[in-house]
Amino acid sequence: MSYTVLIPAPIKRDIATWGLPRELHLEVYRKLIQELAANPDAHLGEVIVPLLARSYSFTLVDNQRLPHQHVFMFAIERDDASRVLRVVGCRHSTEDTGTN
Repeated sequence: MSYTVLIPAPIKRDIATWGLPRELHLEVYRKLIQELAANPDAHLGEVIVPLLARSYSFTLVDNQRLPHQHVFMFAIERDDASRVLRVVGCRHSTEDTGTN
């Protein structure tokens, strides 16, 4: 049984400000809502202090536009009792321009 991933409006606004191409934007949401939700044990990393949330990071490649490599990091609060993962922070960087 998978978890439910909650992405609050402020996080959605942050993601929108990254100006990603549509394909990457959709893939970010797919990874959060489907991949992470299906198996959080396989994808959640270290605890992020002081949030006490867990990290979820991944890289996507866009071969049609520069910069090609996009790195994403999300802070996730996990509630095993209710099987909910809540996104509480996010960051995007590229190999060419640093963080956005």
